[in-house]
Amino acid sequence: MLTEEWRQKYVELYGQEPMSSKLGALSSDIKVKLPSSEYEQAGPPVIYLGYFVAKKVYMVRHITPIRRKGSTEKPSYVVGETIRCKGISRSAIDHTLATKFSGNALRLFQTLAAGEPVSFDLAAAQGGKLQLDQKSQSYCIVRSFTRTIQIR
Repeated sequence: MLTEEWRQKYVELYGQEPMSSKLGALSSDIKVKLPSSEYEQAGPPVIYLGYFVAKKVYMVRHITPIRRKGSTEKPSYVVGETIRCKGISRSAIDHTLATKFSGNALRLFQTLAAGEPVSFDLAAAQGGKLQLDQKSQSYCIVRSFTRTIQIR
C-alpha cells in the first residue's frame, strides 16, 4: 500500500502501478523476511518510506503484518527494507553501505539523488571474482571490479 502521492510519482516515473502482479512492479521486488517457517504474511506490506532516485534505483522501508500459520490471533509486524540499483548486486550494495555509508541506506540514496557518483566494487563484495583470461586460457581471481553510477 502506498499513499496516493507516492503512487502518482511512481506511475509517472515507471509508467505502471507500483503494487500489481505485472513484471517490473515494485511489489515484485519486496521480499518479506519472516522470523521462521512457522509464520506467514497476514496482509500485504505497507510502505512507510520510499526514496525513488531514478528508474530501478530506489529504496523502500515497509512493515508487514504476520502471524503463526493457521492462527487467528492478532498479527504482529515485521519491518523490512528493499533496495534496488539496476545492474548492481545486493552483495555489492551491502558492501558499499558497510564501507562507505556506515550501513545507512538512506544516505546512499540521498548521495545518488544529489547527482554525486557512487562506486560499487562488485568483486570485493564476494571476496574476489573468478575470471577467465581468454588469451592464456587461465583463471585468475579479480580482487576489484568497480562500477560507478551517477544520476543526472
